[in-house]
Amino acid sequence: MVLIVVNTMLCIVIVILGYQSFKKTQKLPALLIGISFAFFALSHILTIANPEGALLNTVLIIRTIAYLLVVIALFLMVREER
Repeated sequence: MVLIVVNTMLCIVIVILGYQSFKKTQKLPALLIGISFAFFALSHILTIANPEGALLNTVLIIRTIAYLLVVIALFLMVREER
């Protein structure tokens, strides 16, 4: 349980930093990474709120979306460097 709480807090920090980075640079990957970690935080909160795992499918969908957003952000960063 402690691990999930720590992960949630770290996700929130990354959300804030992603938003601040986007505001400063106007680069979409920073915003996408922030949004993806908001999804990760949401999945952690759902896990804390429902430890029996009844929302396992929902958590799986949320985390999959989050990972896809990170992949898109990294793809945009690689494409931008060319």
